[in-house]
Amino acid sequence: MIIFLRDICSGKRVLTLLLLLVSFYAGAIDRIAYMGKTPFKGDTTRSFSMMVDFKWDVYEILPGGIVEVKKNARPDIFGERLLEGVVLHTRFLVDTVMVNKVFSMAFSFSGSTKITLNNEVLLKTGVFLDKTSIDAANEKWMVRRQDDFSSFMFRDTMARFTIEYVPYVLKKRFSCNISMGQQAWAHDRQDEIEQEKTEAYSLGFFYLSFAIIFCLLFLFSRVSRENLYFALFCLFVALSFLLENATYSSYLLNFSNYAVGIAIELLAIFFSLVFVKKEKSKISLIVIFLLSCIFSLPALHYQLNFGVNFSFSVVLLLSIIIYASLYALYYLVQGFGQKKWEATTIAVGSLTGFFLGAIVPVILAVILSQKSNDVNVMLYWCFKYLPELGICIYPLTVAIVLGKRNALNQIQLTNQVMAIEKLSKEKIENEKEKKKILEEQNTYLETKVSERTQELALKNELITEKNKEITDSLHYARRIQGAILPDLKRITAALPQSFVLYLPKDIGSGDFYAFAHKEDSVIIASADCTGHGVAGAFMSMIGSSLLNQIINEKNIINPALILDELNDGVIHSLKQRESDSNDGMDIAICRIQKDRSKLFFSGANRPLWIIRNGTVLAYRPDKFPIGGLQIIHDERYHLHQIDLVPGDCVYLFSDGYADQFGGNNGKKLMSKKFREVLLSIQHIPMAEQKPYLTDYFDKWKGSHEQVDDVLVIGFKV
Repeated sequence: MIIFLRDICSGKRVLTLLLLLVSFYAGAIDRIAYMGKTPFKGDTTRSFSMMVDFKWDVYEILPGGIVEVKKNARPDIFGERLLEGVVLHTRFLVDTVMVNKVFSMAFSFSGSTKITLNNEVLLKTGVFLDKTSIDAANEKWMVRRQDDFSSFMFRDTMARFTIEYVPYVLKKRFSCNISMGQQAWAHDRQDEIEQEKTEAYSLGFFYLSFAIIFCLLFLFSRVSRENLYFALFCLFVALSFLLENATYSSYLLNFSNYAVGIAIELLAIFFSLVFVKKEKSKISLIVIFLLSCIFSLPALHYQLNFGVNFSFSVVLLLSIIIYASLYALYYLVQGFGQKKWEATTIAVGSLTGFFLGAIVPVILAVILSQKSNDVNVMLYWCFKYLPELGICIYPLTVAIVLGKRNALNQIQLTNQVMAIEKLSKEKIENEKEKKKILEEQNTYLETKVSERTQELALKNELITEKNKEITDSLHYARRIQGAILPDLKRITAALPQSFVLYLPKDIGSGDFYAFAHKEDSVIIASADCTGHGVAGAFMSMIGSSLLNQIINEKNIINPALILDELNDGVIHSLKQRESDSNDGMDIAICRIQKDRSKLFFSGANRPLWIIRNGTVLAYRPDKFPIGGLQIIHDERYHLHQIDLVPGDCVYLFSDGYADQFGGNNGKKLMSKKFREVLLSIQHIPMAEQKPYLTDYFDKWKGSHEQVDDVLVIGFKV
C-alpha cells in the first residue's frame, strides 16, 4: 500500500501514501493470506510484501456519512477523492519462525491514525487518543508526524491487521505512509534519515555562513548592492534546507519549498546587477514573497490541494520557480562573452554548478539501470552527492571572485602606496629646496619689513596727532553747537510736562531743536538737517541762527511764515541759486497759545502727532524741504490751526528713531511701530517717557550701528 510521490518542485523525495480516510471497522476477510519464513528480500528489506500483495477490506467514508465498501482490494486503489475517513482490514497467517520476534514499523502521515495488530494497539494518535489525556488535547488535530518508528511482535500465527485513518481536518485528503521490516532495516532507515537531516543542516549552515559574510560586506560598503542580494539569496537557500525538517510547524515546512522560488528570484536580481549593471524590478520579488507567505499557511495550502492531478500549491510553486529561473537564465546568458573576469567567472561557475547538480545526475540515473551491481554502487554515490556538490560550487565561485577582487584591490593599493611614497620623497626634496629659498626670502623681507615698520610708525604718529587735533576740533564744535541749542530749563519752565530726547549719531549732529517764548505764545521746533556729523552740525547751526533772527529779531510767530522766511534764508545763506548745493532741512514747528486752547502747526516733510484718548491724530506736513531743491518751486507752507483738549500729548520728531535697524530680524523700526510705542506709554508722565524711549531704542538697536541722529520732542497740554 505504498505510493511513492516525488516532489518535482524542490527535488526532494517525499514518500506520501494516498490512502483515503476515516473511522469505521467492519467486515470479514474472504481469503486468508500467508506470510512464510522468508517474507523479506533480505534483513533490510523496505516493507512486507503483504502490504501490497494481500487483499484488504476497505471502508471509505464519504462526505455526508456515506460508506463505500471494497472487498479483497489492494491498499493503493484509492483515487483522488476527498474522504472523511477510511478503515482498512486484512488477516493473514504468520510462519512460526516469525512469532515472538521484534519487528519495526515506520510511519509518516498528516492527520489521526490507529493501527491494531490482533487486539494490540500499535499506534494511536490525534482523535483516537483518550480525550482526558494531556496528549489528546495537544494532538487532537495533529498536522504532521514524519519518520517515526515503533516496535511490535507477532504473538500468534493468526494476524488480524486493521488501519483506521482520519485525515488532517483542513486537508481532507489521504496522506499516510506505513512501512514494516526487521529491526536492522529500521536502524538503517533511521541512520539514513539522520544522515539526510545532517546533510540538509550542513548545507543550510553552509549557505547561512555566506549570507552572514555578504551581509556584513554590504553593511561595510553599501555601494555594492549585489552583495545584499547575494546575501539574501544565500539566506533563503539556507532556509529551504533548515526548514525542510520542521516537523512541528506545517507553516515552516510549506514555506521551505517556496523559499526556493524566492532564492531564485533574488539570484536573478543579483545576475542583473553583475552582468547588465542594472537592477531588475523588485515588484516581482515582493509579489513572490507575499504569495509564498500567504500560501504557506496550512489551512490555505491544504484546501487548495485537490490531488496529484491538480494541486494549486504545486502549480503556484512551479510557476514561481519557472518564472524566476527564466529570468536568472536570461541574465546568466548575458554573462558569457563579457571581458570582465568577474562576470565570466560567475557565469562559468553557475553553469558548472547547474551541470553537476542537475544534468549529470540525470545521465547517471540512465546509466544506473544498465550497469552491474558493483558499478551501480559507485554511480549511486555519485548520483547522491553530485547535486550537493553542484549546490556548493556557486557560493564558492562568488567567494573566489570576491577574494580575487580583494587581492587585486590590495595589489592596486600597494602600488598606489609605493607611488605615493615615491612622490612623497620627491615632494620632500622639493619642499627642502623651497624652504631654503623661503628662508633667504624671509631674511630679505624681514629687513624690508623692519624698514617699512619704522616708516609706518612715524606716519602713524603723525596720523595720531592729526586725528587728535581733528577730534578735539569736533568736540569743540559740538560744545559750540550745544551752546546754540536752547536751554532745556527754559523749555521745562514754559512746558512743565515735556521732554527732549536728543541722541546724535556722531560727535556733531544734524538734528537740532529750537524754542522761543514770545508774547502770549510758545514756539517750539524739531529740525533734521541734511547729513550728520560735521556737515550736519554746520547746517544745524545755520538753521538755528536763522530761526533766532526770524522769531526774535523780525518778530514773526506764524509757523508758516517762519518756514517761508527760513527757506529764503537757507537759499540765500548757501547761495543755492548760484551753485549746485542741495543742502537743506526737514522741520516741524508749532506755536501754542498761552491758554493752551489752540496750536498752530506748519511742517516741511516732518509731521506733528497728537495722542488724544488713545488715538493718534497725525497732521501731515508739506512735501517739500527747506532749501535745496526748493529753489525750483515757488510754493508756500501751509498753516494748520488745531483746537487742543486738556490731556493731549503732542510729539515732534526727526526720522532717526523710526529708521533705526534692529530687532530679531535686523529690520527698520518704522513709523507704525514708533506710533505703537508712543501709545503704550501714555499712562506714564512725560518726564518718564524720555528714559523709556531711550531704553527701548537701545534694546531695539542691539548690536547694530546707529544709522542717523535721533530727536523726539513731547509735551502734554
